[in-house]
Amino acid sequence: MDKLIADLRYSVRMLAKNRSFAVVAVFVLALGIGATTAIFSVVNAVLLRPLPYQDPSRLVAISTIARRNGIERAFPTVTLNEVERWRADSQSIDSIGSFVFTAIPVNVGSRAMFEVAVGADPEFLSTLGIQPALGRNLSGAGSAQKDSSVIISHRFWVDAFASDPNVIGRSVVLAGAVSTVIGVLPTSFQFPRSDGSYFSEEPDLIFPVANIADGWGRNTTQWFAFAHLKPGISIPQATAEFKTITARMAASDPSLRGLSVQLSPLDAATTATVRSALLLSLGISIVLLLIACTNVMNLLFSRAARRSREIAIRKAVGATAWRLVRQMVTESAFLTFLAGAIGIVLVGLTLDSLVAISPAHLPISGRVQIDWTVLAFTFAICAVASMLAGILPAVHRSRQTDTLISGSRSSASRGVLLLQRGLMVSQIALGVGLLAAGGLLTHSMFRLSSVDPGFRTKNTIAFEVAFPNGKPADSLLHSQRVLDATRSVPGVISAGWITNPPPETRAGMFIPFKIVGAQSAAQTFCNFQVTSEDYFVAAGIALSDGRDFTPADGPSAPRVAIINETLARQDFPHENPLGKSITVPMTGTNPIEIVGIIHDIHDRGLGAKSTATVFVPYRQTVFAYGGVVARIHPTRAGGSPESVIPEIRRRIAAADPTVPLRSASTIEARVNKTLDTPRFYTIMAVACAFMAILFVTLGLYGLISYAVSCRTSEIGIRIALGASREKILKSVLWEGLGIAAIGVVLGLALSFAATRLLASLLFEIKPIDPVTLSFAAALVILVTLVASYFPAHRASRVHPMIALRHE
Repeated sequence: MDKLIADLRYSVRMLAKNRSFAVVAVFVLALGIGATTAIFSVVNAVLLRPLPYQDPSRLVAISTIARRNGIERAFPTVTLNEVERWRADSQSIDSIGSFVFTAIPVNVGSRAMFEVAVGADPEFLSTLGIQPALGRNLSGAGSAQKDSSVIISHRFWVDAFASDPNVIGRSVVLAGAVSTVIGVLPTSFQFPRSDGSYFSEEPDLIFPVANIADGWGRNTTQWFAFAHLKPGISIPQATAEFKTITARMAASDPSLRGLSVQLSPLDAATTATVRSALLLSLGISIVLLLIACTNVMNLLFSRAARRSREIAIRKAVGATAWRLVRQMVTESAFLTFLAGAIGIVLVGLTLDSLVAISPAHLPISGRVQIDWTVLAFTFAICAVASMLAGILPAVHRSRQTDTLISGSRSSASRGVLLLQRGLMVSQIALGVGLLAAGGLLTHSMFRLSSVDPGFRTKNTIAFEVAFPNGKPADSLLHSQRVLDATRSVPGVISAGWITNPPPETRAGMFIPFKIVGAQSAAQTFCNFQVTSEDYFVAAGIALSDGRDFTPADGPSAPRVAIINETLARQDFPHENPLGKSITVPMTGTNPIEIVGIIHDIHDRGLGAKSTATVFVPYRQTVFAYGGVVARIHPTRAGGSPESVIPEIRRRIAAADPTVPLRSASTIEARVNKTLDTPRFYTIMAVACAFMAILFVTLGLYGLISYAVSCRTSEIGIRIALGASREKILKSVLWEGLGIAAIGVVLGLALSFAATRLLASLLFEIKPIDPVTLSFAAALVILVTLVASYFPAHRASRVHPMIALRHE
């Protein structure tokens, strides 16, 4: 311990004497360690930290597998009828919970809100092993018992009830019905999120699923379910049993024919959409850290070579090779852990920004933090980095047979320079790989953001509303009031009703439908939307055939529908669908005539293919919720579409004070929000690529400068013998370009092999993109020229007499 303390003191003194070296080394390592730690903190929160439930390893998510034309498609939802049968017949599970996301109008006193809520069965919380912090759970079992109970979130308790400790028993109005608060969720409670969770924000209310089960359809595939396995039961065993139960049900229930079921770990289902991208981002940051380590290793080689005389003296007075290695490794470790501490500080300062740019639906992204796991990871990478950066230079220098004669310095440096060039080549190769990854994601992001969504994005706004009760006549009246109030606002050209304003990447109602008269009895699925006669005009969606809805398509008129081109191609491949009829569960058994076809739009996100969609007029089928899309006149609105939103709020409140608004924004902003996920990964990759280029630049500059200093005598002699300064300049530049050329070739080969891992994150470009790879190679060559020029220029100005005197 005394020797260790002595080594640390010596390291501090030596680094204080070489401040420029210490600053560069610490700076490079701090950025590399900080970037890796920052991304690991997200990976830890999302992928590694156990779900905050009791016994999470035995929790499984249940999904539907639909098979059509030999192709299987997975849905993260099931039918409520299946849940009830599994609950009654399964011997593999302790309990099963089901729920559905929704958004409903909520009134607390005179305050009107529009909140995300969950309709859940009483087993929902108990299956997760969660007890309310205040009050009790829902009573009863299954999805049959209706009551007026509601459990509220901690946030809602604080916001709407001012943290009233006597909140149990107080009233809250949900969709026009008075409910009683029976419980408050714990502060740390997180809803089980899956790929199909409809809202980015956490729900604030839980009410009995029985209250909406019949209206939403117990045989529709829109209910989320998860189960707690019994001890000793494996997922394959439970899956086989669930499939058998569903198959028995399908024999008497046509809606289940062609459907199967799949169980998977709940944590895997929760993180399925982000797992590969986050791990890839972590891999990119580790490559960046490796570049930083090789950079510092090069610096340590150069510094050790300059300390030849000191090391020779220490060996002469009895220092062993092991003693020298230990001292130099201690110095490397001191540098690395100092850099790690600075990196942690940098992460602490930037973590909130990282969370802010992360996708809104990134699981548990709000709890990304520096915890003991992150600190342990940082300690581990600091230890590894100190070994990587320090052990080889230390061993190399401890074995040198340097004497006190300074003239041996140049010859001894040639071996060091050869090794340093090899390290520099590896840095460049890895840098090209990171540049290629960042370039591919940037190119993909540009292509994605350039997609024509098929609907108007400029000068349009959208907002969502919900009505206080679900009666069709009342909902129709409310929606007409909302539309009339919106259309009356100065600057509004047109406005239309739609269940889910575009683009909506998470919500939707996917239900089965049948083609009347079709020979096959098989059901196919469609996205079901309720819209008004002015919606397509307001949203700028063009009809490709047929007609639009009109006010004449009322409750007593024949039922009609408009479909999109995807559904037409999918289900009417060899005939014109106009005049054909379909049936959907949401409208009963009456046939619906197809009267129009719209062009495909990217309403599920710019990167998503168009989904088969059926639109029906809101005068014939109306829900207690929906949204409005309004086209705004740019001049009359003062050049800003957002400027009309406060007036729309005021007029709707005056016309119908029971209707709250939510998510009011421009369509352009909604489109931009769908790019959050690719933008997040692109920013991280580009940031790592930028730092890699910075490290390569510093490394090349240091290497060429050191090589020039070692060749000072040679260069002076060449100039004295008549070599021109331009020739000296070119020779040094060519040395840097030679290193870069080898690194670029190896980097391109690495990119060919590694960028295939990015395939799932790319949009309409191949992992091997010649333009992107050429750009990466050209940028590295340019950086090489810049980094090599200054040492080359300095070498060309060497005075022969000074060089010979130096020799």
